[in-house]
Amino acid sequence: MEKSAGILVYRIKNKKIQVLLGKSGGPFFKNKKRSWSVPKGRIEKNETLQEAARREFFEETGIKIDEKIDYLGQVKSSTGKIFYCYFLEKDFKWDSLKPQNVPQVKLNWPPKTKNEIIFPEIEKIAYLDLEVAKEKIFFYQIPLLEMLKEKINLN
Repeated sequence: MEKSAGILVYRIKNKKIQVLLGKSGGPFFKNKKRSWSVPKGRIEKNETLQEAARREFFEETGIKIDEKIDYLGQVKSSTGKIFYCYFLEKDFKWDSLKPQNVPQVKLNWPPKTKNEIIFPEIEKIAYLDLEVAKEKIFFYQIPLLEMLKEKINLN
């Protein structure tokens, strides 16, 4: 079974929880409502979940996380992949950013043509209010937002 790991970074701004998510790039996600994700990716051989989460966060955002991260929980995608999620409170002091040096994807587009396009795996990262994030994040990741809200418990 395929496994992935990532880090859900959040901040409290104006007494609201905001989460840092990445907007998937490319033509598949151009007009899709749910195209945002926690920065995450595949776990390499001989790598711990935390090591994978840190590496993938860096690869997808260009931002290195050295602080202690805590385990949030796991969810399963519709394809059966298990995603192990960690979390961290951190305010990077910006609202959105075009990630630098992220992996590029090559694809023939439109399908069945020889027209090759190259696009970033993640085209934008941004802090989103928790309620907005619930409308934009991949459906299977919604429980992670609920878990985070329970852990933080703002009253």
